Order: sequence, then C-alpha cells, then structure tokens
Amino acid sequence: MNKVSVQSLNEYFNVSGEDFICIDDSDYEQPKICQPWNKGKLGLYKHTEETKKLITGRPKGFKHTKKWKEDKSISMCGENNPFYGKKHSNATMKKITQRYRKHYRFISPSGEIFEGHTTIREFCRKKSMCPKTIRNKWIIQEIE
Repeated sequence: MNKVSVQSLNEYFNVSGEDFICIDDSDYEQPKICQPWNKGKLGLYKHTEETKKLITGRPKGFKHTKKWKEDKSISMCGENNPFYGKKHSNATMKKITQRYRKHYRFISPSGEIFEGHTTIREFCRKKSMCPKTIRNKWIIQEIE
C-alpha cells in the first residue's frame, strides 16, 4: 500500500492548520483499489473513518489547486481513462436516450388526449397535421 503523510495530504488538498486534518501524525495508508468503483455492488461505497475525517475536515468553499486539477486531468487522459477504447452498447444508448428524451401530452381543442410522443414533429407526422396548428390551437404538456 502507498503511504502518504498528513503534511502531504494538507498540501495536496490545499488546507493548512491542525483543525483540517484530524488524524494523528502517523502515516496514512492509502488503500489499493483492485476493482472499479461500485462495479457489481448493490450498496454505495463505504468510506473508512479516516477518509470521513479527511472529507469533513475541508473548509467551506474548498477548491482544488491548479496542480491537483492538472494531475487529475493527466491521469484521466487517453489510455489512462477507464472507458478508453470502449463503446456503449446499443441497449445502453437506448437507456441514455430515453432518460433525456422528453415526452409530451397533446390535448386537442375538442378535448381528446394523446400521450407518449417525444416531439411535436413526430406527433404531427403521425396525425398528418401542421406543427403551427398544433402549437396555436392545442394544449401541449410535458410529461415526466
């Protein structure tokens, strides 16, 4: 395991003083991660007590240093990125699309209700109507 001193943690997280890092002066052992985060687990990731102390020790309005941001950027570029060379499956792409696609309910002037359409254009094509007519005379509601 990698050993990191409290002083280097203070510098890395851009904090100073004894109040911020609440662990003793002994070296903190950084755990090795063998498996990608939360892959195949049912619950959320559980932080260790030392990690909880580090997180809560940050001041309000905490900002990472430029050096930290540059290091993080470099560590996630190209082949270092966990998703490098991979593609989303068609099933995953459909899930993503459905998640961000809006659904509409159309109510005609006579009171008829049509639901489940994703765009005004799609609805107009199915009903052979002009979009201007729909926008001007019909009630259009977004469904969540």
